[in-house]
Amino acid sequence: LNHLLTQGAWQIPFGRIGFDVVFIHSNKPAPIDPSLEAASFSESDLRLREGERKKFARRTGGTNNVTSKTLSADEVIGEINDANYSFIPIAIGPHGEVGSVFKRFWDGSDPLPLPSFSKDRPEAKRAAERS
Repeated sequence: LNHLLTQGAWQIPFGRIGFDVVFIHSNKPAPIDPSLEAASFSESDLRLREGERKKFARRTGGTNNVTSKTLSADEVIGEINDANYSFIPIAIGPHGEVGSVFKRFWDGSDPLPLPSFSKDRPEAKRAAERS
C-alpha cells in the first residue's frame, strides 16, 4: 500500500482489499512461536498476532451452492489470492488495541514477523505475505 495520496486515492496493487475482524477476548497466553523472541513482544501483541494468523489459516472450506464446487480452507484463500484480492485481518484486543498487520495498513508501522504456517497451508502463508 502506498500511503502517499495521488489523485485523491491510495494506490494499491490489488483489485480489492477486504477486512476480516476478530475480537481477542481470552486472557489465555499466546502460543509460543520459536520464530520469535518472545521477550521482545508484549503478551497482548502475541495474542493479537495469533488472532491474525487464524484468519489466514481458516479451519473450514465450503461448497458453492450454485456450482456445487467444494474447496478446502486453503483453496478458499487461494481463490482470493489468484483473483488479485487481498484481505487484512483486524485483530482487536480487549482494551481496543489492534494487531500489527492492521497497524501497518493504517499508519505504515512495521508489523511483527510473520507467524509460521504448516506446509500444507501455502495459500495462507501467501495471503499473510501479501497483507
